Amino acid sequence: MEKAPTTSKFYGSRTSWVLLFILFALAETAWSLCVPLFSGPDEPTQVVKAAAVSHLQFLGDPAWRGNTPFIKVRVANSFATSTGIPDCLISDSRANGSCEPHFPLSKTKDPSKLTTTASYVGRYPPLYYLVVGIPSLFGTGAGSVYGMRLISGLLSAFFLAWAVWLALLRPTRRARYLALAGVFAAATPSVLYFGAVVNPNGLEISSALCAFASLMVLATSPVEKKATTPLVIATVSSVVFVTARGLSPLWMAICLVSIFGIAYRGRTKQILSTTGGRASAAVVGIATLASLAWIWVAKTLEVGGMPDPHQTWPVRLENSISKIPVLLHEMVGVFGWVDLSGTSLARDFTAPPVAFFGWGICVALAVLVGLRTHLRYALIFLIGCTLLLPALIESVQAKNVGFVWQGRYSLPLAVGIPCLIGFGIAGSIPETRRRSTKRTAAHGEKRGKHLPKKSRTLRYVHRRPRQLAGNGNWLVFASLSVLATLALCQMATFYYALHEYSYGRTNALAPWWSWPTSSSVHIATWSPPLGHGIWIVAFAAAIVGIGVVAATSAAGRVAMEAPSPSVDPSIRGEIAVVGATAE
Repeated sequence: MEKAPTTSKFYGSRTSWVLLFILFALAETAWSLCVPLFSGPDEPTQVVKAAAVSHLQFLGDPAWRGNTPFIKVRVANSFATSTGIPDCLISDSRANGSCEPHFPLSKTKDPSKLTTTASYVGRYPPLYYLVVGIPSLFGTGAGSVYGMRLISGLLSAFFLAWAVWLALLRPTRRARYLALAGVFAAATPSVLYFGAVVNPNGLEISSALCAFASLMVLATSPVEKKATTPLVIATVSSVVFVTARGLSPLWMAICLVSIFGIAYRGRTKQILSTTGGRASAAVVGIATLASLAWIWVAKTLEVGGMPDPHQTWPVRLENSISKIPVLLHEMVGVFGWVDLSGTSLARDFTAPPVAFFGWGICVALAVLVGLRTHLRYALIFLIGCTLLLPALIESVQAKNVGFVWQGRYSLPLAVGIPCLIGFGIAGSIPETRRRSTKRTAAHGEKRGKHLPKKSRTLRYVHRRPRQLAGNGNWLVFASLSVLATLALCQMATFYYALHEYSYGRTNALAPWWSWPTSSSVHIATWSPPLGHGIWIVAFAAAIVGIGVVAATSAAGRVAMEAPSPSVDPSIRGEIAVVGATAE
């Protein structure tokens, strides 16, 4: 039988990806401009690292401050003095973005005004900083920092758009909606936020999501089916993933193990038997070795903190496990410099409770469904690594550096859980059904009335063409409900975070439903460039646009089975009815 052609009723493949990339870039831009400068976690020292690497200072002179390793580099004085700017947002729960000292928007580069400063992220892999630090070559003011944020957001948007596009490659409509629900559940507000600030976590998380999606497409495609484009995407995203941060190679290994456990029999061997598959494996292997070499030489995994040498290891492990609920909140929506005590979210900028509730319900239901399928063992392994492995690592390191683990460190693994469920269940839906054309349904409706009503095949054939195409509509409805719920949570989180940065976290005079008015009580003391309203509308339009493009593309791409060359299409309905009688 010939290969079933695939047509698109709404958008072509290239058009879908371009639209998705533009909309994700708009959402990332809104986050970049609606968050006060240097308020991202470790952002001042990340900016110093990016400026140094862009000037080819890949690894400066080592230095120590207490038990924390630093790297000395020479950067512009404005970057070197920015480390104290976000102190007020960290220490005062009532503060808003206006408490930060003024940082000039435009400041020309002056090589004579370089100063030596130290960065505690100076040992990190340089790939991310080499690209993001380009704006520092042309200026040293706030415009340069915004430029770094915008480039970081574009990089994350690039991989997020590919992840959504990969969900549209599934052969049936139900499978596409299930895969889309998995990708949208993985892209929490924290994923968009970290992509919009100067921090390699954003690129690590988005590339991890894209790598999971592309590898799942490869693993759950039929053995005889070629998948050149997903293979290229998997190669690029995996290379970026393993070179993003110090623990990225470990996360990549866990990703491969979990996906290998559910891959179709013979699929891995079939991919590696092709020239493209071997080349892809070689490129990713070389990138992994290069990343491990850098981590070993630069001692990337040496971190500092507040040591806790008095507790025994079982007590430290218990304390780390007790932080899991807080880490889960951070994975969904906790912004800014996180309270490292790990016991409360009162000092952190967070998403609204409805966002935590909506995401928690959607992901919990997805996990319960996944545990009842063939994915259960891979899912248990991935969930265990996401929740327990960080606790084990932190409990071992706490003796020397304290309890410093944050939810963003685990997000590269966490995004794989809903992605694994969505793509895994979608991959188990067959590409063809016993009936495949409208002609089959029409013949079955006319000629099958005399057949037994208990026959499942007969009931399948008797349905009208529209009902045939919509068989399993409850899966589509459930997936669309998840997409709508998560889209509303994204918009609510953006509004809530912008409100907190404008008024402060605990300002009783400005409840969340209030916004700047002529009243002196409700005037926000901080506002992003171009004001509040334009970015609220832009972000909402971006999120709604992403959902519309994804949903309409998934509905419009229809897999059609080509008629068998040995059977006359005019008698296919009779054959279907005879088959029903035989059952």
